Amino acid sequence: MEPTAVTYIPSAYREVDEARLHDIIKTHSFATLIVTHNNVPHISHVPLLFDKDSNTLRGHLARVNPIAKLDRNQVHNAVAIFHGPNAYITPSWYESKKTTTKVVPTWNYIVVHVQGKLRIETNPEWIYSNVSSLSDTHEEAIGGHWKLTDAPESYVKLMTKAIVGIELNIESILGNFKLSQEKKSDDFAGVLSGLKDAVKSDSTPNPSGSQGIAEWMERTQA
Repeated sequence: MEPTAVTYIPSAYREVDEARLHDIIKTHSFATLIVTHNNVPHISHVPLLFDKDSNTLRGHLARVNPIAKLDRNQVHNAVAIFHGPNAYITPSWYESKKTTTKVVPTWNYIVVHVQGKLRIETNPEWIYSNVSSLSDTHEEAIGGHWKLTDAPESYVKLMTKAIVGIELNIESILGNFKLSQEKKSDDFAGVLSGLKDAVKSDSTPNPSGSQGIAEWMERTQA
């Protein structure tokens, strides 16, 4: 299904490959969630878990959050934005700078927009399962071993009473992968080399972003 929200993505950067899109929403799962109600956008920032089998994103919010107070008997139009790596690109890295001054800085980045219908979930078992799955997923990612059952049951019940679950049924997913694809091969190579050198020499204020963009540029070449 085509996205309904107006999103500007140049054709060179438009990414529709599901494997690549799923990679970003799994590895950069802290999303900006936007839900429109009565023409007013409600915005929250929340980690979301992607379930491929059900094609949903699941998470939870504090009960005091305005989104959590929306009508629970209805579904709501929502967009979840996942922010991948990003990095400043200096024109000094372009090979063409040696022969022309017609080069300017830019910014490379990856974002994924997921649109769908959001519902609010208040079932305690659903909420417990979501909190458990969320913590298990991220504990595994850092080599941790903490489980929800490690905390006292009474404390967990108290904490989960203060939240509601959210589930976004995905209707469309689209990526904006700006990775210098439109540049000539020499300029592309110069950007890739510049990013790697900046990380190696510790001369970038955003080493993880520069490293991430470099890795994705290499994947684009593959």
